Amino acid sequence: MFFGSFSWSFVYVSLPFHIQEISTLDPVTTLRWTGWILGISPLATVVTAPLLGRMGGRGNPKTAFEVIQYLQGGAFFAMAMARTLPEIFVSRLVVGLMGAASTFAFISAGGRTTPARCDARWPPCNPR
Repeated sequence: MFFGSFSWSFVYVSLPFHIQEISTLDPVTTLRWTGWILGISPLATVVTAPLLGRMGGRGNPKTAFEVIQYLQGGAFFAMAMARTLPEIFVSRLVVGLMGAASTFAFISAGGRTTPARCDARWPPCNPR
């Protein structure tokens, strides 16, 4: 989670400067692209998080978390290799589509308890 949070934070700080540097468009259009590039990832995450949460709740959330982390790493690498604004936009969209890795982490951390821990002193026990 640390590396994922660090990469998201680092990208949010540096990405507008990178967009401005590679843009061949006028300042107003560049600003519009910057807004879309920064905004598409959270928008896609909001749309896909419930679906990924359901998938993580039914399957193995730890495995899903690992897969999403690898896929996000690949998408961040693709974003680093992008040389045009549409390429950056698409890579940010891909990152957003699989951006609910924290959902799997939260499911893993608090979603399941073992039957040995279930007793009267632990009311939220729900063994599966």
